[in-house]
Amino acid sequence: MKAEIPLYTKTRFGQPMPFAFLNLRKKGLYRRNPPLLSLVDTGSPWTSIMPSGIETMQLNKNKLKQPKEFTVVSVGGYKFNRLIIEDIDIVVRGVGVAALNNMPNISFLLPTKKVEGALLKDLPAIIGVDFIIGQGFNLRSDSKRGKWCFEVEKEEVKLI
Repeated sequence: MKAEIPLYTKTRFGQPMPFAFLNLRKKGLYRRNPPLLSLVDTGSPWTSIMPSGIETMQLNKNKLKQPKEFTVVSVGGYKFNRLIIEDIDIVVRGVGVAALNNMPNISFLLPTKKVEGALLKDLPAIIGVDFIIGQGFNLRSDSKRGKWCFEVEKEEVKLI
């Protein structure tokens, strides 16, 4: 039986795009854990917390590890040092429905140099294809109505 998690549609960069809220669950990782508005991005290989999300969470950077590969990545024309946290639970919340999932790791992106711009301020997190595929989600869009949702087999995911 399929369940739907309706996503939020926000216009960013001149286009309607799918968003969800993301919360991390890992003891000792952060001082604050507000929901982070997250772009659902099928062009991003990793679920990543961006600089504004890291700042909002008051992240304990001592818990982060260096990944084996792709230590410097580009997002929106900016370069970032990529660090990871392993074995982490995340809650992805759409309109009225949320799912609790375990991820092998999540990326944290720290700028390689001081930069400013809308990407850094307005985008606290990105939900990438590692989450979408790894959790068995399908991303469905209704372009005529500007609606997005995740579809998932109910037995495969813990809905909360």
